[in-house]
Amino acid sequence: MRVNSFLHPVTFNSDIASVNNTYSTDRKHTVTLGSFPAGSSFTGKLQQITIFVSSIASSAANMTFKITKDSAGNKILTDTTAGAFTIGETATTGSLTFVPEYPIYVAGSDTVYIWYKVDTGSCTVDSDSHLIWEE
Repeated sequence: MRVNSFLHPVTFNSDIASVNNTYSTDRKHTVTLGSFPAGSSFTGKLQQITIFVSSIASSAANMTFKITKDSAGNKILTDTTAGAFTIGETATTGSLTFVPEYPIYVAGSDTVYIWYKVDTGSCTVDSDSHLIWEE
């Protein structure tokens, strides 16, 4: 018997400006993961999260993020220091990738919220940031 898995890329579709050293309700992405049927409980394995940043200012070097199942940020699915930015050819741009490879379950919804903060200074999380999940 052969069992296949499917990878689902999900882009974030908006920039989040002025990410600084605290989490804030106005600096998070609302991400619909794409369960079937739409809006149903989500069960999947997070494979990769890639965060592209620009406008890096005042020595911002490391990012911490959390993924929550509620928009208030209280029901945390994961919270991690993703690490240092890999700086692009333009010194104020960069990226980082986190590979959690673990399952998550969100009861009654396929929406999660991704919150960001940096160690010092500020940056913008770019709209082409994305995650990949596996079913």
